[in-house]
Amino acid sequence: MKNIKSQGNGEQPAISRRHFIQASSALIALPFVSSPATAQARAVTATENRPAEKVVQTCSTFDCGGKCDIRAHVSDGIVTRISTRPDNALDAQMPVMRACVRGRAYRKFVYHPDRLKYPMKRVGKRGEGKFERISWDEATTLIADNLKSITEKYGPASRYVHVGTAVSGGTFSGDKMARRLLNLTGGYLESYHSVSMGNTAAATPYTYGIAASGSSLDTLLDTKLVILWGHNPTETIFGHTNYFLQKMKQNGTRFIVVDPRYSDTVSSLADQWIPLLPTTDNALMDAMMYVIISENLHDRAFIARYAIGLTKTQCRKAYRLTNRWWRI
Repeated sequence: MKNIKSQGNGEQPAISRRHFIQASSALIALPFVSSPATAQARAVTATENRPAEKVVQTCSTFDCGGKCDIRAHVSDGIVTRISTRPDNALDAQMPVMRACVRGRAYRKFVYHPDRLKYPMKRVGKRGEGKFERISWDEATTLIADNLKSITEKYGPASRYVHVGTAVSGGTFSGDKMARRLLNLTGGYLESYHSVSMGNTAAATPYTYGIAASGSSLDTLLDTKLVILWGHNPTETIFGHTNYFLQKMKQNGTRFIVVDPRYSDTVSSLADQWIPLLPTTDNALMDAMMYVIISENLHDRAFIARYAIGLTKTQCRKAYRLTNRWWRI
């Protein structure tokens, strides 16, 4: 330090605020000052001590049928991060299903502090939150005894497999093995259709004759109009959906995007953007149906043959049939 003035009897120097900050900064920086050779030696040592990393290719089972490409980077038995198919490995003709944000967050699911790692048995009242750890043999015996007792008393219909298990997309995890076990011991109560496409599963057989359209993805390029209602594939889906949507756009397909937010999907695809107010979707749908019916824009013959509920007579008939079935 320089230009330090004496204060009082000359025994204690007077340090200005500016000089104090300069001196403190110099002291703080000292541990980080080293020669290039020292820094290089530290880097080499850190690399040598780092456990070898291997990449395990797998897929996500987050209640999703996409089975997108995810890759677990494993070091010393620990998943350090999750990645997906890199850009330089994509096939321009048929891009693979790259993992979305949910798939790439799988590591947090694996190592979440609330995840159960061993069997726990409730020891208090239901809802009290009191559990004790038990062995796997105790757990399987307890489950088997109760399953057998309930089946003998109430029959196989008393056993239900929940559709949302968080890993229902897995072949050897989640509900697949449980369903197989229950099928081998008399059956079980099944859920109806799907939590993600229940209406589609019910409607497509009546519309197309089979459970799916059966068309190849490349036929999407012939589509004349697409309405994306609350659908934002450019930002949220990393599979090949957006690839085909962009190809359709280049081929002349018209896109209408209904979304309150000006998303990347709107900016890259929309020929018409409808920024409706949140919670007003039903009002817009009602208005569209009113125009279609009042201006006779619908296919009457198709609706008369394949749909129920357009007229009041059909509604009353459908209600009677549904009500009678419900009472059975």
